[in-house]
Amino acid sequence: MKKRLVALACCAVLAMSAFAGCGSGSTNKYAGADYEGEIELADYEGIEVAASVAAVDEDDVQAQVEDCLANYASDLKYSEGTTVQDGDQVNFDCRGYLEEGEIEDAAGTAISLTIGEGTYDDIEGFEEGLIGAEVGETLTIEVTFADDYGQEATITGYDEEVDLSGLDATFEVTVNYIIRSVPPEYNDEFVETYYSEWDLYTTEDLEEYLRSMISYNQILDEIWEDFVDECEVVKYDQDEIDSYETQIVEYYTEYFEELGYDLEEYIAYYYSMTLAEFTTQYITPQAESYTKESMIVYAIADEQDIEVTDEIYEREAQSYAGSEGFDSVEELEEEYGEDAVAYSILYNLVTQWVAEHCEIVDD
Repeated sequence: MKKRLVALACCAVLAMSAFAGCGSGSTNKYAGADYEGEIELADYEGIEVAASVAAVDEDDVQAQVEDCLANYASDLKYSEGTTVQDGDQVNFDCRGYLEEGEIEDAAGTAISLTIGEGTYDDIEGFEEGLIGAEVGETLTIEVTFADDYGQEATITGYDEEVDLSGLDATFEVTVNYIIRSVPPEYNDEFVETYYSEWDLYTTEDLEEYLRSMISYNQILDEIWEDFVDECEVVKYDQDEIDSYETQIVEYYTEYFEELGYDLEEYIAYYYSMTLAEFTTQYITPQAESYTKESMIVYAIADEQDIEVTDEIYEREAQSYAGSEGFDSVEELEEEYGEDAVAYSILYNLVTQWVAEHCEIVDD
């Protein structure tokens, strides 16, 4: 059975599995959790799915190919001989002017901006004005500050600062250099170099594989939630629920602390509840939902002998690390924990198995 290259909502699964696998039923690379609870699985082999749900748009396949190429792109610096394109990282010097004089706060050198990220969305026309500019060129860009720009600036010759909101301005910009992400050439050599671990050696292999993964994801979007609902928890492992609740509270506590709030005070003000009441109404159901789904995953894995071996873990974790922007598997594990990464991989293997064994029927 081929293992999936396209992570199934990898970031969301990892975020969820940061809670999974940390309590008494923690997973590892070799086996499922040893839950004391019990679950009755609904029928999961041969679930009927309409052909239109499983059908794949070829534009989606090509978009995935482009993502694969982007994962192995090289950043090249251009100091001459090219023009700014969408997606380029531009290094530039600039000075800004109103009719009344120079905007002293707008002068800068060696400023870095990635075209298309929206950093200057509140200065209409600035990014658009850079596109097409040649490296080394000094150009004039006409802009308008957003009505809600909300910043004041010192203008040469004026004693008081001026609110820039809604004002027209001119920027003189010199493009020093650009850094462009250049993907490798798309050919069989590329596929064999980077994807032979998945038994993929040609562009045809890769595209067929991506096509199947996209189809699986579409199928799972259609069936998984209903399937989980149909499964019945006979008994929860209370230690597992307690562990989830503790971790969720810790997560929310840290989250609101970063925003400058105390969790209990926030809950009291916005929900008119104590933390205990909030836990009962909101956190416990969330913990039960996490536990139920992980029980389902482990139960299917056990029934179908699906496991995360060392080889699978190393390969998939490396893929996850790259797709999530980490430089190494170690960094990924430091962020989420090895157990969470292993659970995410197992989750993907199990859900892929279910998708592969659906029955495709006419609409």
